[in-house]
Amino acid sequence: MRKFFFLFPLCVILLLTGSVDTFALELLDASPALRIAKWLQGAPVDVTAQDDRLYVIEFWATWCPPCRRSIPELNALHDKYSSQNVVIIGITQEEEETVQNFLKEQEMKYTVALDQDSYCWKNYAESSGVNGIPHAFLVRNGKLWWEGSPFDNLEKVIRDMVAGSYSAEEAQKNREEARISEEIAQLLELWMQEYLVYANFGRDRASADALGVRILEKGTAFPEMMGILAWHIAENDSLRYRNLEFADILSEKACSLTEYKDPDILDSRAKVLFAQGKRKEAIELQKKAIDLADNEEVKEMLLEGLQEMQETD
Repeated sequence: MRKFFFLFPLCVILLLTGSVDTFALELLDASPALRIAKWLQGAPVDVTAQDDRLYVIEFWATWCPPCRRSIPELNALHDKYSSQNVVIIGITQEEEETVQNFLKEQEMKYTVALDQDSYCWKNYAESSGVNGIPHAFLVRNGKLWWEGSPFDNLEKVIRDMVAGSYSAEEAQKNREEARISEEIAQLLELWMQEYLVYANFGRDRASADALGVRILEKGTAFPEMMGILAWHIAENDSLRYRNLEFADILSEKACSLTEYKDPDILDSRAKVLFAQGKRKEAIELQKKAIDLADNEEVKEMLLEGLQEMQETD
């Protein structure tokens, strides 16, 4: 099960070269108009209109696994809130044929549209400092009220806005905290990549160990990233400095932080245990990861990992 460093469950990640504190589009700013090449499904809408509708604008793509995972949730939100003036719009920059073929296989109950020359992406996502998908923006009466991952309390925000209990000021505070968190995550990712460079060449073990201390200190908010680094150490037996003791500490801490309920992190922990020669413990933990997996694609990869453990003497 190949794992990579990602800051959040996004398909597109662009590493930033520096910290950006302000963006062109902030909460409560006027919402940009949509420039759509074609409305593939649902009626055209004007998100700048003063019509009390709540528009959920989600940027997505057919090739993006997290985007595909968000579709059933958005379908459920459509079923639950469309009668309460909530309109969900999925916008992609792909070719019409690609999206039409996708729609034949995957039900999307809400509006689907093609971005015209990346206009919507530039004016919403890029203007907000967003660099990955899926990502959603909530607009009402011509103003931006919220933006974030559709996996990040989207239904709660919709529910609060429908009920009239939503606080834009609190959302702005949360947005700033999220930006700080993202900067920490970016730094942590760079440290992890640097650690693997040291480990690969094996020359400066002291620097690798020093980075390891930093990673353990800052990684508590990002257990999934700690699990990924542990996985890389466990699976790459060609590393000249393969510190399985460090991988053991990383994976155990990541499991503890997620209460042993994250199948991906459990998989990383199982790989570390297996690399340490603890075959029985590794197999039992891999089985637990499989039981917890709710995605068939992930479950299949975990099963392959279990089979490899069972077949290895």
